[in-house]
Amino acid sequence: MKKLFSQAPLILLVIFYNSIEFSAQTYIWGGPGDKNSEFAGGLNDWTVNAVSPNDSALWLWEADGKADKGKWWYGRDAIESPSVSNGAAVFDSDYYDTGGTNGNHGDGPAPCPQTSELISPTFSCIGHESVWIRFNQYYRTWNSVTKIAVSIDNGESWIWEKILNEDISLNNSTERNSVKQINISNIAKNQAEVKIKFIWEGVYYFWILDDVYVMSNPPADPQIVGTWYPPDRFDTPKEIITHDSMKFKMRVINQGSVDSKNVAGTISIV
Repeated sequence: MKKLFSQAPLILLVIFYNSIEFSAQTYIWGGPGDKNSEFAGGLNDWTVNAVSPNDSALWLWEADGKADKGKWWYGRDAIESPSVSNGAAVFDSDYYDTGGTNGNHGDGPAPCPQTSELISPTFSCIGHESVWIRFNQYYRTWNSVTKIAVSIDNGESWIWEKILNEDISLNNSTERNSVKQINISNIAKNQAEVKIKFIWEGVYYFWILDDVYVMSNPPADPQIVGTWYPPDRFDTPKEIITHDSMKFKMRVINQGSVDSKNVAGTISIV
C-alpha cells in the first residue's frame, strides 16, 4: 500500500511583537531630515576613497536609490528606506566591471575586484556612554565583503572594523528594507573626533545605503538566534497529520536598548 506523506522541508519562524515601550530617540549625529544622514540630493559632507583598482571605483549618489547601471540589476526595485525619495549612496560593482554591457566582464571603468570607502563627516560623542550606528541597506553579493570601521582621531587611524552581511550567500541579497544596528560604545563613547566608514571589497553586485544615524538609545531589536523542531516529524502520513502534535522552540534576544513586550512567534510549514 502506497503511503502519502506530508513533508516540511522549509520551516519559517518569524517573530512579532504587539507593543514596545519606546523612549525618545537621542541622535548623536544626523537623524531624520538631516541631509548627511539621508544623502539628500547628494553625498554632501561624506567623502569617498577609491582604493582599487583605480580612481573610478567610487561610491555615488543615485536619485532613485537603485544600482541599475550594471548588467545584472534585472529590474529590481530601489532600496526601501525612509528617505529614498531624496536619493541614496550606491556602490555598483557590476557596472564598474562591465560598463553595463553584456559579455564585457573586466573591461568596465573599474574592473573587479574593487575596494572603495564611504567616509562620514567627523562628529562628537562627548557626554554619551552609549553609541550605536543605525542604517538602512540593500546588498547583493557574488564574492564581496562589506565592512564598517570606526576612527576616534578624525580619520587618522581606524581602530575597529566589523564585517557585515556574512549571512548573505552567493548570488543572494538582503531584503530591500534591511536595517543594521551596531553598538560601537566601547570604541566611540565620550570621544570628540569620531568618524565611521563603509567599505566595499570584492566582486559584484551592489551595496546601497541610506538613513545613517548615530544614536545613544536605539529601539528594540528582537532577533531569532536559535530554533528547534522535532526531526522525527519531518515525514508524517497525511491521514494522521491533523491528529498529531509538534513542539517548536526559538531563542530570541533583544539587541536594542528598549524593552520588547508581548513577543510571539509564528511558524509556516511549506
